[in-house]
Amino acid sequence: FSDGVHGQVDLAHLVGRGVFVAWEEPGFFEQVHIGAESQSVTWPGELDLDSLVLYQAITGQAVRVA
Repeated sequence: FSDGVHGQVDLAHLVGRGVFVAWEEPGFFEQVHIGAESQSVTWPGELDLDSLVLYQAITGQAVRVA
């Protein structure tokens, strides 16, 4: 993150559930990128993870949005 925070988030509980079934397709997960406007972790087909939720998962701190 821009404030220097970094870490890992275990997403195993999402694999194969709902829209995340797409992660099971060969090569799909590797298409991850950072959304240009949203700054979210994004895959094709508008599948994304909110960066604020990920930040909170890493730091344990609630994020205040101005």
